[in-house]
Amino acid sequence: MSELTNKIWTEKYRPATFEDLIFGNKDMLLNYMKHPLGITSFIFYSNHPGTGKTSLAKLIISVLGADSLCLNSSMDRGIDIIREQVSSFARNMSSNPNTKRCIFMDEFDQCTRIAQDSLRNLMEEYSDNTFFIFSCNDVSKIIEPIQSRCVLINFEKPNKAAIQQRIEYICEQEQVKATDKEIVDLVNQCYPDMRSMIKILQTAKVEDKPITFNQNDYAEFLKALKTNNIEYLYNKTYDSDFDVMACNKWLFTHFFNNIGQYDSTKLADIAIRLAEVEKGWTINANVEIVFLANMLQIGKILKG
Repeated sequence: MSELTNKIWTEKYRPATFEDLIFGNKDMLLNYMKHPLGITSFIFYSNHPGTGKTSLAKLIISVLGADSLCLNSSMDRGIDIIREQVSSFARNMSSNPNTKRCIFMDEFDQCTRIAQDSLRNLMEEYSDNTFFIFSCNDVSKIIEPIQSRCVLINFEKPNKAAIQQRIEYICEQEQVKATDKEIVDLVNQCYPDMRSMIKILQTAKVEDKPITFNQNDYAEFLKALKTNNIEYLYNKTYDSDFDVMACNKWLFTHFFNNIGQYDSTKLADIAIRLAEVEKGWTINANVEIVFLANMLQIGKILKG
């Protein structure tokens, strides 16, 4: 492991074995890997980042010893990439006679429709030599002919207790001072995004600060919602130290932990608005605009 990689905790603690992987369908996947010359293609999907999709793809390639081509479809997303890179790689024979070659296309839901249409024919033509792994946030953006050629695996709800144990392990290894409550709060706040949890741990260690969240900020933000303090809401949304997605999650937890204080019809409308923020974030919209627009609507809902 390089010195730089060792300094980046998300890479340092990326799973190196299947035992390290927090993944609910592990046994099923291991069964597919018992037959590397007949292994199928996969789609790994989750609405949230940091749930292990890329880690698992890299682990499969490493364990099989497969030749690999790794592309980020948010950048390498057009028909030329399929024609020039993917087609050329897929048609060449594997250097490892015991397994197929692997093409890993990360963020594949960003790939254009015309590129996907071209790819489905390649998948069928070179299926004896190459298998594909696609990762995405929105599986509905992947055309049905590609979905039908793959095994779909949902990464949406990794085991929370296992994540907490992993975070405790990292704290021990890196001598991060954290109470049990702080670790529980960290997991609850960021779940299922384990990558964000690890980044927060490293920041706390580097800056020699406790693992805390802006709970008071979020409570003040809620107060501003109820009093329709638009200037405060706007300024806070665009404050570089204010995490709008963390606030969005905090608001959801607050409303449903205090369900007796709010009208059920209002809660239903609020939940939709909070979900719209999550949706905007997953499709790479301008999250501040989406967040602020929905917060203003929640303010109206609260005022009745």
